[in-house]
Amino acid sequence: MKWVSKSLYTEKLEKIDSARDSIVRGLSIVIEGYSYHLREEIIHAVQRLKILIDTYGNIPLKSYEKETAAISKLVKELRGEYAGDAELIGLNDWIDDLDSYNQQFQRLTKERNVESMQRTDYRMQTVRKELDPIYYTITENINALIRIEGETVYAQFVEEHNLHIGHYKNIIAQRKGRAAAKRKKKDNKPEESTTNEECESRVEK
Repeated sequence: MKWVSKSLYTEKLEKIDSARDSIVRGLSIVIEGYSYHLREEIIHAVQRLKILIDTYGNIPLKSYEKETAAISKLVKELRGEYAGDAELIGLNDWIDDLDSYNQQFQRLTKERNVESMQRTDYRMQTVRKELDPIYYTITENINALIRIEGETVYAQFVEEHNLHIGHYKNIIAQRKGRAAAKRKKKDNKPEESTTNEECESRVEK
């Protein structure tokens, strides 16, 4: 059993968020550029828009949830009270793109949440109780076949299988060692020696 630690939606969300960030920064650059314009009505529009943008702070640095909410509100204001100012300096395409990417981000976030809720929450101890008898039956059958047919056919499988088992046994031994060291340090008692479980002659358990 392999635990999938990263959602399939993560990469998509990162790309869309990067696009949102670029558009927000682009809006600020465009507005700043028009501040050098000589027409009075454009200068006044820019001043109002700069006050609006500054009110939201650095949107790209906010968390996903806060950034999504901030962009939704910003888009609403740019299409509402500040629609005339935005149209005057040609921001409508920027606003439309920002709204589109933000809605995509919201939709994917909801889909990811549904995916997370549908994942099975495995309890390893319970699963092990079910799997161990099956595993032992498989190893016994393989060892029986080896005794009947010889090792040649199964040699590669057994070698690869035992390498995996050895790898995880080492991990368990290291964890036990660290735990024992902590107990020894806490209790100030000598550590008791332990022995490994006896393994199968060919396929380990």
